[in-house]
Formats: sequence, structure tokens, C-alpha cells
Amino acid sequence: MAIKELKNHKMWIGLQFSDSLIAKQIKKYTKIYYPEVGDRIASHVIAVIYHHRKFYVYESTIAENKKEGLNSGCRHYPLKKFFKLEENAINQYVLYPINFNFEILDKNLGNAYAYGQIKDLMLSATFKRKKTMPDRVGKIC
Repeated sequence: MAIKELKNHKMWIGLQFSDSLIAKQIKKYTKIYYPEVGDRIASHVIAVIYHHRKFYVYESTIAENKKEGLNSGCRHYPLKKFFKLEENAINQYVLYPINFNFEILDKNLGNAYAYGQIKDLMLSATFKRKKTMPDRVGKIC
């Protein structure tokens, strides 16, 4: 479902399919380790939660927006603000209904974004080699 067609289902997971630098790195390393994967590889994940009669976006990102009062890291903000921030990229997002305990997302609010190389993340996840992944404080999307 396109994000502009959002209905009042309470929880959604949103996948962004973009051509940003980070998206190109994710695609490159995904294809190396999983050559059978097609070209449609998500580069960012958000959660959209209907709570207190309003939709909120939860995400973890390195991008901060001081003008809008948004720090980098794990954060949430009203969906209307998301539309404003992502107006040029809104069509890159696809939403799927999902059910999960969103309180876990609330517990992570304020945590730092985990800095690191995409290749390190892919290697660590693919080969389950925790020792190849440098210790980092924070969360990724």
C-alpha cells in the first residue's frame, strides 16, 4: 500500500526503496552475499503506529533535522511531519500492515544511531560473525 493511502489500521511497517548512496551500498553488498535477490531491496525501514488518535512514524536514522526539532537516532514524530520531511521521496515508501508490540519501539526512543559501514553490517549478519562487526552503541532501522 502506498503511504498516501494509509487507513486507520493501527500498525504498519514501511519499506523505502531509493537510489541514495546508502541504498546503493546496501544493494551492492546484498547482491554479493545473496545473488538470487532481485533489484528491489529496501534501504530504510519505518514503523507507522496509530496511537492516541494520531499516526506516528518511528525510525532510527543518522539524519537529523534541527529545523524540525528532530535528532538523529531512534525517534518518533507525527506522520504529518513525515509527509513534510519526505515530500520528494514519499513515493519510495511501501506500507504493509503488521502487528507487534510497539512499546518496544518506545523503549528505544532516544538511543543513538549505530554508526558503521554497511559492508560490516552485511558480513556480520550474513555469516553470523559477531567478531567481524566492531562494537557500536546504538540502533539501526
